[in-house]
Amino acid sequence: MFKSMGKIIAVIFATLFFNSLLWSAESDLPLPADAMKIMEKNIDVGPAKSLARFYKTQIPAGKLTAFYKKEMIKSGWQQSRENLFEKDGYFAVVAITPPGLIKDNKTHFSITVTRMPTEKEMLSTRKADPDKLNFMPIYPGSVQGFLWDTPTGLSASYETKSSMRDVIFFYKSQMLNYGWTLYNETPVATTESDDSPGSSSHASLIFRRSEKESCIINIYETKLKQPPALSEKKADNAQNFGIISVNENKTRITVTYNDFKLPRK
Repeated sequence: MFKSMGKIIAVIFATLFFNSLLWSAESDLPLPADAMKIMEKNIDVGPAKSLARFYKTQIPAGKLTAFYKKEMIKSGWQQSRENLFEKDGYFAVVAITPPGLIKDNKTHFSITVTRMPTEKEMLSTRKADPDKLNFMPIYPGSVQGFLWDTPTGLSASYETKSSMRDVIFFYKSQMLNYGWTLYNETPVATTESDDSPGSSSHASLIFRRSEKESCIINIYETKLKQPPALSEKKADNAQNFGIISVNENKTRITVTYNDFKLPRK
């Protein structure tokens, strides 16, 4: 689970403490002979650390993609998916700007090297009693999964046993008290199949408080199918061995708060 979370956030993190580590990881990153560095940037999202560098080259985008697919493997990196490579606990993401987007007859691209956080770092902000936020309410009785600073605001997750309907109603009514206006809403969508242990639902709410301030709330609900009725003794044994749980239905909340007036790192 933590490895997959690391891949999701592998594109955007960094701190000065890890610059030397990132430099050593980047020393074997291939570059086209004519590549010109435009800028570099350190970015933080919670415990994940990254260094992004931006370049331009005369090589067309298609050939540049083929170049990195070949040369990264030659340099010892393993390709886990398109333009994403792994090596010795680091991720490298190669992002190529679509042709024609920048009018200078060059191909612009970036390479972001990320050190994957440890499990301890990922769980460091998990709390049964969530931290209070000054820009929005916290759902009552929820457990804080993480609370991370980002370059433009904050990212957080919470978990509750309440229904998705109750969570949506809470935020649509209580966010008004913090000056937010509901800008867009994605209706509840539910997926279920015979092969799955239950159903999963998703909805999202996008709020705005100014032209530059936004808050995106995603709500996910998991409902497991009820197992066949068990005798009291068998049910006790099953719970003791982790086979079933009376509290398996959960609702997860993720929050992404952005204030683009904040200084960028």
